[in-house]
Amino acid sequence: MRPTASGPSQLLVLAATIFALSTVPARAEEPSPEFQASVAELMRITGASSLTDQVATNLSMIVIDGLRKSMPELPDRAIEIMHEVTLDFYDELFSDEARLTRDYAAIYAKHFTKAELDEMIAFYHTPTGRKAIQAMPSIVQESLQMSQQWAVDAQPRLEAELTRRLSEEGFLPEAPKP
Repeated sequence: MRPTASGPSQLLVLAATIFALSTVPARAEEPSPEFQASVAELMRITGASSLTDQVATNLSMIVIDGLRKSMPELPDRAIEIMHEVTLDFYDELFSDEARLTRDYAAIYAKHFTKAELDEMIAFYHTPTGRKAIQAMPSIVQESLQMSQQWAVDAQPRLEAELTRRLSEEGFLPEAPKP
């Protein structure tokens, strides 16, 4: 028998997982080779290019958490296999450094000029810039933990609102009135 998602929280997790994995940004004009070289240097200095392993692990956990919530009866071995497969998949996906640099360059090109990138590179060579690079992972991690806690604390309100709205629209049986 095939497991299915049921209830508003499982539907929400499943919908969020599908949305996160299916959104594809539009492609803009490719930045110049000089711009891409500056982005590659910025990524090297800041250590951003080495974060792909962490991104792959996080994406893998998002997929697995979503599946685990929507299909709680999955055996532990199935979860282990999904973790291995998704981690290998994302490791391979992010191993193309030329593509990664090109795609990051397209993002940076929306927000910075070549001169501004070069100024950032110069800043990151200063003692304060090096300190910022060292502190940033901790700041980002602490910020993510804070945001996750906010989301966990607000989850009951979100589920109640989703249940109410989906019930109003006839997608769920009407919620009991308090």
